Amino acid sequence: MAKEKNKTGRESQTQKKAKQAKNNGGKESQGRKLNQWRQHRMRGAIEEYQQIIEDGGVPQLRLLARAWSVPKSTLQRRVKGNGHFNHTIGRKPFLPEKDEAELEEMIATLGKRGFPLRLDDIRTLAFQFAEEKGIKGFSQITKKAGYRWFQGFLRRNPKLSSVFKGLDESCYTTEWPGWLSRVRDIPIQPSQDQ
Repeated sequence: MAKEKNKTGRESQTQKKAKQAKNNGGKESQGRKLNQWRQHRMRGAIEEYQQIIEDGGVPQLRLLARAWSVPKSTLQRRVKGNGHFNHTIGRKPFLPEKDEAELEEMIATLGKRGFPLRLDDIRTLAFQFAEEKGIKGFSQITKKAGYRWFQGFLRRNPKLSSVFKGLDESCYTTEWPGWLSRVRDIPIQPSQDQ
């Protein structure tokens, strides 16, 4: 069975798009850049819309969206007051914002007190934190948060990422070889109070 081609012997644009969609598992947005507008532009477009309304004019959303380089449908939704107003795309993080802020503060405090955490330590701590709060979503097999969650966590918490990037292996080594093994060998005496 030969492929259908147009008069010039090439595949048509429609055929190319169908072929790409088939190769991408039906995801037609693959390769397109979504959510490229900026929040300050959206605010400017909304303010201009409100100004036109106050002046008694009839705003044209399509022209406003084009002038401010924002999507018309998003501008329309925000002008009407429908939908959320966070500039996000994709899944929401497993941990709510207030819980992530609490976890960030915990990690920063541990670092300030001389206990800087490694990547695996943070992932394990995040899993334990979520489990304690009753939040499901992290792997029950590895008992850690995922690596991609960790990358997103650093992106959402830039204060923490600057602390984390400053760490290197030198902060984990001690001047005395075998120091940790000697500390582990010290017997712990139960207190007399109990």
